[in-house]
Amino acid sequence: PHGAGSRRCRRRPIAGYLSDLTVTEAERGEGLGRAMMAAAEEFARDMRSPWMYLHVALKKPGVVRLYRDEGYAIAGFDPGILGWRGRLLMRKSMGKK
Repeated sequence: PHGAGSRRCRRRPIAGYLSDLTVTEAERGEGLGRAMMAAAEEFARDMRSPWMYLHVALKKPGVVRLYRDEGYAIAGFDPGILGWRGRLLMRKSMGKK
């Protein structure tokens, strides 16, 4: 029961964030990165996260291409400072597959 003056607190779903996904050079091209991404996205869906976010360095165009191929879109740009070249913020809806 809720007394006068009490408020129901609605919790909004929290977006997922994929950090530090790395595949060694020797193992690239074997589908490991895509498999890890799929597992992270499945977890995000199970947690009812509406979005999955990630950052990717501009100096890695092959990785940007991989994320785009997996349905991620550019959501923002961080230009970088002090010689750091910058990165893209990318996101993907965690709606139905």
